[in-house]
Amino acid sequence: MITLSNRNLALEQAMQAFWEMGYEGASVQVLVDRTGLHRANLYAAFKSKGALFLEALNRYCRQRMDHVGRNLSTKEPMVALREMASSLVEPPANNQPSICLVLRTTLGQGFEVQGARERIQKHNEQMLALVEDAIVRAQIRGELEKRDPNLMAQLYLLGLQGLCGSRVCDATPERRTAVVNVLLASIG
Repeated sequence: MITLSNRNLALEQAMQAFWEMGYEGASVQVLVDRTGLHRANLYAAFKSKGALFLEALNRYCRQRMDHVGRNLSTKEPMVALREMASSLVEPPANNQPSICLVLRTTLGQGFEVQGARERIQKHNEQMLALVEDAIVRAQIRGELEKRDPNLMAQLYLLGLQGLCGSRVCDATPERRTAVVNVLLASIG
């Protein structure tokens, strides 16, 4: 039996493995190696690779929503939106993967894990609501034109997904900076 502390640490390590390699790339042996758990303990704690993946995806989504929600609610809206987009210009720090786990899962086999599709849809809806709220606040402040905030939020998030993907395809930081500028101008 593993302790709650060890389980949380193992879940964090598994999340990193899935984020780096995707569902299909993170074999059970990789997960055993990364978590430090014996195979039997891994299955006892998480039941299956799919169940572990779904827990890791849930953890990633909660962490991301907490971070984005905090930034969008505590900063001026346009500053926060620019920072969010600009964070995708340079290669990720601390050896983090270039592509977010949600996008990696959507494009890979992890999307077929039972519950993953619903979790990603919920995450996307929550993200849309946060960005739409920031756009409405920017419109109230006179920083953006009065246009459909939901449509502008969708456009912005699609642009972020493209920026995230372009880091994988080796687009230069200069090109990504130009895209950020056009993206922000397009929602204005």
